Amino acid sequence: PIDTDDDGIIDALDEDDDNDSILTIFENYNGGLPTDDDTDRDGTPDYLDADDDNDGLLTAQEQPAVGGNPNNGNARDTDGDGRPDYLQRLGNFSPATQTPIPTLTQWAQILLTMLLGLVALGGFWRKNSGH
Repeated sequence: PIDTDDDGIIDALDEDDDNDSILTIFENYNGGLPTDDDTDRDGTPDYLDADDDNDGLLTAQEQPAVGGNPNNGNARDTDGDGRPDYLQRLGNFSPATQTPIPTLTQWAQILLTMLLGLVALGGFWRKNSGH
């Protein structure tokens, strides 16, 4: 028998197979089968995934719902977009620190600024050294 969350209760008898504070019967958000709901597309269905959105915070830490039912209107939705926090990434943030991580565009801007600075410094050096 399989016990995904190692809590001593086999999945067939466990109300919360992945121990993420959302009862398995409620981890079927698309109306199909629970096995085809995989928010982060990591190959592990949400009902067996302790981190449904793969943002580095366990779903249980994101306070998904009161009573294990995210469909009762109690799921936290910080940005008010209608999608509960436990099913969405935290944008450009490091989940552990909640500090912004530069995007590729921001890194490109930083690199371009550094290159332009080096070019300007090189020109200044040549002008002052007489070369």
